[in-house]
Amino acid sequence: MRALLAALLLAATASPAAAEEWYYVADNEEGIAFADRDSLRQVGEAVAVAGFFGSADPLDIRTEPPAFVIWYEIAQFEFLCAAGQYRVTRADSYNEHHLLEYSTDYDEAWETVPEDSIAQGLRGFACDGTRISQSGDPFDFADEVFFGSE
Repeated sequence: MRALLAALLLAATASPAAAEEWYYVADNEEGIAFADRDSLRQVGEAVAVAGFFGSADPLDIRTEPPAFVIWYEIAQFEFLCAAGQYRVTRADSYNEHHLLEYSTDYDEAWETVPEDSIAQGLRGFACDGTRISQSGDPFDFADEVFFGSE
């Protein structure tokens, strides 16, 4: 019993998003998004924040060895608040077991934040201080929303 309890505690602390302070920011027909308050920082003229996206359907499926399915992403967003623009600079992609499968760095151009989008929810969080509700571990929260409790 002690070994099982120790394993559960280790698994709970091993989640890549467990230590941060995550807040719900938006959802759409494809998924749910959270922002990490602890990741907010100024980067030159931009404000950066980590955003989590969990989905009811796979975000990516790779069939070549090693095969895996991506259900979650934690991406680094940057916002030019006054201009209403954003870009993604990095994304970490996770499988159904919350394990990192791959990371991608981006060198994207600035784009206008679309109305009623996940990016708009993240912009409100980063630029306007909008805080809807604290969520705890977003992996667990997204799993509960899409797949129910076990």
